[in-house]
Amino acid sequence: MTTGCAKQAWAWSAMLVVAVSVVVLWLAARRDGAATGALESPRAPQAAATRAVEPGERAAPTVASLEPADSSREPFAPGPVPSGTTVEAHLPLTVHTRSSMIPNAASVGDVEFAVIVGPMRGPDARELARARTDANGDALVAVPWHEVAMAQTDPQARLGVRVIGAGFQQRTQAMRVPAEPTPQELTVLGVAGGTLVGRLLGIDGTPHAGTVRAVALEPDVRAVSAGVDVFGPRGWFELHLILPGVYDLTADTPDGAGGTASLRGLTVSFTYPAQRIELVLAGNGALRGRVVDVEGAPAAALTLIARAVELGDGTDDSDAMRSVRDAFTRDGRGRAESEVRTAADGSFELRGLRAGRFRIFASVDEGFGIGHVLTPEPVDSAPGPPLELVFSRPHLAVRIVEPDGTPWSGSAALGTPSRWGSTVAWPKEPTLIVAPPPDDASYDARGLACLRGQVVDGVYVFECEAQRTYQVGLIGGGQPWRPLDVLVPAHASRVEVVVTRAPAAELGTWLVRARDAESEARGLAVRCSIEDSTTGFALLREWGHAVQPWRFELPAGEYRVAVEGEAELDLYHGVLTEERVLGRVEKLARVVAGRESTIELSLGAGARLRLTLRGATSDADRAAVSKPGWRYFDSVEDRASVAEIALFAPNRRPEPVWFRWELDGTSAAGTHLRATLALGESELSEVVSAGRFELVARLPGGRVARAPVELVDGRTADVELVFD
Repeated sequence: MTTGCAKQAWAWSAMLVVAVSVVVLWLAARRDGAATGALESPRAPQAAATRAVEPGERAAPTVASLEPADSSREPFAPGPVPSGTTVEAHLPLTVHTRSSMIPNAASVGDVEFAVIVGPMRGPDARELARARTDANGDALVAVPWHEVAMAQTDPQARLGVRVIGAGFQQRTQAMRVPAEPTPQELTVLGVAGGTLVGRLLGIDGTPHAGTVRAVALEPDVRAVSAGVDVFGPRGWFELHLILPGVYDLTADTPDGAGGTASLRGLTVSFTYPAQRIELVLAGNGALRGRVVDVEGAPAAALTLIARAVELGDGTDDSDAMRSVRDAFTRDGRGRAESEVRTAADGSFELRGLRAGRFRIFASVDEGFGIGHVLTPEPVDSAPGPPLELVFSRPHLAVRIVEPDGTPWSGSAALGTPSRWGSTVAWPKEPTLIVAPPPDDASYDARGLACLRGQVVDGVYVFECEAQRTYQVGLIGGGQPWRPLDVLVPAHASRVEVVVTRAPAAELGTWLVRARDAESEARGLAVRCSIEDSTTGFALLREWGHAVQPWRFELPAGEYRVAVEGEAELDLYHGVLTEERVLGRVEKLARVVAGRESTIELSLGAGARLRLTLRGATSDADRAAVSKPGWRYFDSVEDRASVAEIALFAPNRRPEPVWFRWELDGTSAAGTHLRATLALGESELSEVVSAGRFELVARLPGGRVARAPVELVDGRTADVELVFD
């Protein structure tokens, strides 16, 4: 009997605690809500969109606007709690409206918002409560817990806060549905403007994922792109706009299979109710087939680019061509350009294309070049028989085997050029590297000089040049750098290479210190590299300042350690922020397995070149720059007159000679560096390494002008190169 009474007393106590908590929440909401108003308020304006429909054109379909919250459900209004009643649990949610998501961002007061649960885009989210933030941009809302708990079974559902106030974009911030009605907190953006809501559908009415963009035509035609959003569940999207006006909408799908969509001349006003825009994808064209090499073997891992003939080869950056590209994008009748990679058997399929004629280009390389034409005669995207294409570009096919000749069961990483990365430790896993020939003047001093490749069914494929020798080898995982010299003969399309794994080698350690009084005082940028002693290939490298030591781990053997001054460039645009003021110092030394050695180096001031180029362009130069992949200059004559400049020394990679050039009118405006000089120009170079070199200038057609130079720290050498 005593136990029963105790249980009953405990139950009444629990109910009393809940009742008191509810009253406290109500008092807090009432206190903070003096400036916010009732939790249920009229629905705020959204973005409405209308446009004129031209004769014979299909109007943009609309769907019903979202209905207001269920008015039959009584809003939460705590009052006296009668004895013996059950009190519904509520989840306390603190909401902040801020100008940005950075810490200590300015608050945005008097913003109306709704608490929702379910999908965060589209009309499927349930609205649980509404409130308005106070002058400090804060509000406290009591959310009915049983409605939140209903969403716990859906792993895609979220508990969110959506801005619905007039004059604001309908920004949404969400969290996972909590397991218990414990206090939660969300911060949402309060940004002036409005939101356009729509849906992306296929021709058959099925929803698609993709990206939508808006370009403002009025009131400011320069306001290009009002927003970019990824589509949510069931194809719904939201575009956050700053100003009402007239817009063109375009949509694209991630892989291009669904084609493109557009809606032209859309008049958007921030009013309620809003029409729901439907974008319908178009593009029934397709190109499919197979690519083989000249011997009939499958050409796997090729990047194929299909481009409408009206777009040329992709190298024309004139105003007229940009206008053509823009028109194709905005008409929404399918893709004018698409990309795909060939499968292991060389097969491919490009879908979602616009009706018309296309050229197909191919490349193993992921660089800026568009590749090699596989269809000298354009092909039609209309349904037809599969294409049989031949890729005659030479490439290396590398297989890795164990010492006994059996195929290696592991997987090697691919060494690819890394412009900004640092590698101070020998890789833990084997890495396959294909290095171009040492005499290649087209060398980026900021990255590893190696080819890009792809892996197909355990074979590592690298596009290369004919009549060149390449170094192929492994580093990492205890593998020392012992490259093979591989000659690619003329007219070869596929060269098979077998790389044998070596027994794991024990590592040793180097501590490298570079001293220079000026750099220690100013903290000047330098780069430290561990190079192969015979080719100068950079195995490990690190950027920093000359004061601190570098620690490198690598297999036992002889290497070259080099420290040189470094120019500092803006990470995103390559704008020069700090010039190079130090030269280069190097030393051959041996790493001993299991031991740590210290290497002390002293840096010089470096040298400069005042270089003048003489000569005239040739037909070979003009023909070379007319090929795909050339840009940045308006005329063929300008492109043909530009020579690459580099310094060459035995057992070292070429060192580019950098010159300044100015760029304006873009976000990348400022001083840039280039390792080129045009015929007839005379320029002072940036700081280069001191020592004895051969200075080489190479024109696009292959002509070379060269001269021996001896460069001294702190001095400038005057050199003139003449092309015959």
